[in-house]
Amino acid sequence: MKGLDTALLSHIMDLIPDAVFIIDANHKVAAWNKAIQNISKIPHEEILGKDSSYCAANFYGKPGLVLADLVLEPALETQFNRPFRREGEDLYKEGHIKITSSGGSVYYWAKASPVFDQSGNIIAAIEILRDTSFIVELGYSSQAAAEQAEAAFQQLMAAEEELRQQYEELQKTEQQLRKQLDFNRTMVDNMNELFYTFDQDIRLTFINKKCVDVIGYRPEELVGTFRTRELFPDEDWEWIEKEIERRLTTGDSSTYVLPVRHRDGSRKYVKINSAAIRENGRIVGGMVLADDITEDIKAREALRESESNLRRITDNMLDLVSELDAGGNLVYVSPSHFKVLGYPIEVMKNMMFVDFVHPDDIAGITRSLKKALVTGKP
Repeated sequence: MKGLDTALLSHIMDLIPDAVFIIDANHKVAAWNKAIQNISKIPHEEILGKDSSYCAANFYGKPGLVLADLVLEPALETQFNRPFRREGEDLYKEGHIKITSSGGSVYYWAKASPVFDQSGNIIAAIEILRDTSFIVELGYSSQAAAEQAEAAFQQLMAAEEELRQQYEELQKTEQQLRKQLDFNRTMVDNMNELFYTFDQDIRLTFINKKCVDVIGYRPEELVGTFRTRELFPDEDWEWIEKEIERRLTTGDSSTYVLPVRHRDGSRKYVKINSAAIRENGRIVGGMVLADDITEDIKAREALRESESNLRRITDNMLDLVSELDAGGNLVYVSPSHFKVLGYPIEVMKNMMFVDFVHPDDIAGITRSLKKALVTGKP
């Protein structure tokens, strides 16, 4: 039945000393506890899923209706040829029955009631039977037995309600967890950094949207596959693989720059910050937070190229070109200095510019240099 754990319900029913069975909305036997198995000698595996008339055949000697059928379809009451009474939605009956399968005869009290779902719809009917033969033999009223059976029935209903409430709480918890997971995924997907995880076999298990932007592959093309080498240039893969395996073994965190191959073949650079993923103290994979520094790398390479070109120009000029630091020390002198002044380049780098200025000009040149340092203008 929806909203109720079938195995737990069966366990609870088996604890009830009275004979209990349940039929579903299609009049098929849905539950058959141990007590009724002992009375009828019919195991639950044999009767579950069979029509309720099979129960009547066992109780009354021929196929027919049981009280639970009338709960599901009150219109069938005209076809039920045994005395019973109705109190609200509950039906009651007592009398002798002869158990066909065992040949025994008992005097019983029975009650049948509806089982509702969370929307108030009847989804099944439960019937409980109590052997009151010994009470009748002693001349006592069956009222006490009825009250005990009613109490047992109420216990069963209370257990079902408790299970239903637990199920609803679990559903709420699941929804809250799902919302939290959705929020976390949205947050990770919208980060400006690349974020991805991998398992012990270096198979990618998750990549965020920034990864897609940088490497050009969709998540479904990479997640769960061993395509890592397609992301890294062949000449770099050997040391990259060793570094990943080392981190998976030691659990160490590390930071370094990795070259990455875009889907279109272009080269990208990312600054890696990696850490191990642990479960119960055991390393099961790794996670990486990375920055795309491709433009920074390109800018540095362009600057180096520009400086190299400038150096080639100044190295071949006939004019004297020199570079000073804020203290007036020479940090660069062009080769033309040697030709004009006769000082080796290595010697001049350990000298100050005033060493080459006439004493009469030192004060004026010093003022001009200080002004240039302050204003940035020559």
